[in-house]
Amino acid sequence: MYDDILKILYLIGAFCLWILLTAIILNFFFSKKEKVKREKKSVVETGSMLAFFLVMFILVYLKFGVIEIDELINLIISIFGTIFIIIGTIINVFGRLKLKSNWGNQIKIYENHTLTTTGIYKYIRHPLYSSTILMLYGFSLLFINPVVFILNSILFLPFMIHRARLEDEMLLLTFKDTYSEYKSKTGLFIPKFRRK
Repeated sequence: MYDDILKILYLIGAFCLWILLTAIILNFFFSKKEKVKREKKSVVETGSMLAFFLVMFILVYLKFGVIEIDELINLIISIFGTIFIIIGTIINVFGRLKLKSNWGNQIKIYENHTLTTTGIYKYIRHPLYSSTILMLYGFSLLFINPVVFILNSILFLPFMIHRARLEDEMLLLTFKDTYSEYKSKTGLFIPKFRRK
């Protein structure tokens, strides 16, 4: 029984990964083709993020770092991991839909760039990054793999923070006071909780 449920959870995880990859591919087709006003190259871009995902997938596939635990506890942790993956996928797709053609593989400001502050962007400035981080934590829980959890924490998370801060700098240069106010109200990866 546990094995059958785990297989379903693995299929859900694979389906979410497929949705994410499809959304990324579509971004390349529908990103703005207009003149770039500002651009900052970063080692953290779609290719390097996909490479990290591939390494994590290989570790999971080879069961490197997987720990054996009680079947029921394994199932409970795997369910939580799958929930993280589903939430991450939803946030990522809706973030991409809201961002539309402002998306760029590198950090870019286009001639007619607009500041996206609605939808998930009302709460989080970088939902595409936070959702990817959440998905990786989800996969580490789904497959009970502390190595993936640790690598996400010490490698992927710091790289995403670096990329997000570079984007913040560029957006602050472009949108000045508007972005400064927006930044004060939103969290980098998770919503800000303000006391009233």
